[in-house]
Amino acid sequence: MNLVIEQDSLLSRYDSLSGKEIVYGNFYLEVAGIFYSSEHWNDFVVRLLMSWSHNLLNNRRGVLCFFDGPYEIKFVQEKNITLTLEEIGEYQIEIDEFYEGLSRCLIIVERYIKENNILIDRQKVIRKYINQLKNIANIN
Repeated sequence: MNLVIEQDSLLSRYDSLSGKEIVYGNFYLEVAGIFYSSEHWNDFVVRLLMSWSHNLLNNRRGVLCFFDGPYEIKFVQEKNITLTLEEIGEYQIEIDEFYEGLSRCLIIVERYIKENNILIDRQKVIRKYINQLKNIANIN
């Protein structure tokens, strides 16, 4: 299983409704050669990764949602994480491996935000989640 964020796909735009910059790009899971929700899925990556990190770090079970569409992943954390994906079924992954993948995606987004001087109000929270995920996954 692999969490994929396509770094070259990241873009930002000003949202006049919220008054904030929105970062979006391609993010998806690759499970045994199958892409979920689909290959090159475009979504609001900061919002999505922050939501997934929060849910995983604070709950033993729950739902990880994609924001641009009806797709979701149910999860249960025990010794491993069991993911339930529509059309794929259940898939187990080691907690360390999933957390490492999620932290790697957050680092890519954090770098994009810094390199492009994008002001978002959640930069400190992104760094906090990266550190928490890396700590749990025993990554330096």
